Amino acid sequence: MVLDFIKQRRTIRKYKKGLIPSEEALEEILSAVRLIYAQYPIPFKLYIVSGRTRLELVPIIRQHYSIFRDLALIGKAVPEEARPMLENIMVEFMKDLGGAPMTLIGLTKLYDWKLNKEEWPDWAIRNWKISWMIAQAIMLYAKKNGLDTGSLTCASTSIEEKILEFLGERDLNIAFVLNLGYGDENPIPKDVEWKVAEI
Repeated sequence: MVLDFIKQRRTIRKYKKGLIPSEEALEEILSAVRLIYAQYPIPFKLYIVSGRTRLELVPIIRQHYSIFRDLALIGKAVPEEARPMLENIMVEFMKDLGGAPMTLIGLTKLYDWKLNKEEWPDWAIRNWKISWMIAQAIMLYAKKNGLDTGSLTCASTSIEEKILEFLGERDLNIAFVLNLGYGDENPIPKDVEWKVAEI
């Protein structure tokens, strides 16, 4: 069953307007977060941002979201006739980050964004990994409840600082940012080649 949710999950960039996830679905998602946190306690907070607060947050996140990188990748990865359509999708996404009713922000304690991850101490790497275990659980439990997710890139230190200031946080770092809602698109699954290496 879990494998089915993994296969069905897609990164969604367009959400149905006005459809709010139910309290039951949110509680099940949060139960998965609590379960992981109970087994792997780390400094961690999860913000669920919605409504007017999300509308105020969107322009801050939008300052860094990697639209130009994504458009450049689109230009190289798709046939020329498909580029205008995909570029339009990205431009529309940038207006309100897909119109998701909720954005989830996971915070943990990391060492220093300015350093390469190879330079982070072991405890910071551990916090990062466990935070992303939580993010993956959120994505899978969302799918189990008929919801969709899409991660947002916030790799700029200055934008991270603005988001943390918006949230009133001082001592934690952003581990992940996820949109949550009911998808209004159905992306085609990608064929991925992979191999198992024997050691």
